[in-house]
Amino acid sequence: MGICSSYNTLPQLLVLGLDGAGKTTFLYADKWDSFEPTYGFNYEEIRLRGIVKVAVWDVGGKSTLKCLWPTLYKNIHFAAVVFVIDADKPDRFLEVRKELHILTNEEELREAAFLIIFNSRNPDLHNLQELNSRVGLDLLHSLMKIKAFLIDLMQENEVFNEAILWLSEQIAK
Repeated sequence: MGICSSYNTLPQLLVLGLDGAGKTTFLYADKWDSFEPTYGFNYEEIRLRGIVKVAVWDVGGKSTLKCLWPTLYKNIHFAAVVFVIDADKPDRFLEVRKELHILTNEEELREAAFLIIFNSRNPDLHNLQELNSRVGLDLLHSLMKIKAFLIDLMQENEVFNEAILWLSEQIAK
């Protein structure tokens, strides 16, 4: 399977996004109260809301680390990608749009489900359809397994649970 393969039979989940978007928060929000930037990656085997056990790769989003992204997805079969976007930083939406375009057009990720998390400390100030449009989600192929949610990752709530349920269902298929 490649240089990063293992004998692990768990479904693989890749967590990506620009630096500071909330990727590590997505992974560890129920364990930690504060987070440091990820220099490299975090790997955990977790159970998503008690539904499905997965191996999660949380990869840093700094420009110097984005070169690791293709190394992982070209060598490991990922069942799903969680792409986290800081909804409170619209000045980065063009860069987000570019990265999403690259990822969703990669042959190795064609079968992967894409969970898009717009992370915001104030989700009520945003409109999900407008955010989707601003980062180009409305332009993606209709046959892709993709769904977006607007969430404050520091607060466990019904929308977060909906997102995890959708992700779990996609991985279990």
